[in-house]
Amino acid sequence: MEIVEIIWLDAGFENSNMPFEQAEELYPMERTSVGYLVSEGEDVLRLAFGIVNDKHHHCSVLSDILVVPRGDVKNIKRLK
Repeated sequence: MEIVEIIWLDAGFENSNMPFEQAEELYPMERTSVGYLVSEGEDVLRLAFGIVNDKHHHCSVLSDILVVPRGDVKNIKRLK
């Protein structure tokens, strides 16, 4: 499975009271995430942050999966 680094815009949420003018200054945050590329579709990109080897069931499963809308992905860097 390919390892990638993505730079993407994360929708913001502020859980505090603030004046209207201050709220107008809030923007999405740019984030960088590195993980296993699960799929890269037209609408979304899926990354898994881990792979769990389940020895009891003789299989591997993905853990901690991030789904990012494709329009929010600014850059994809293929690492491995």
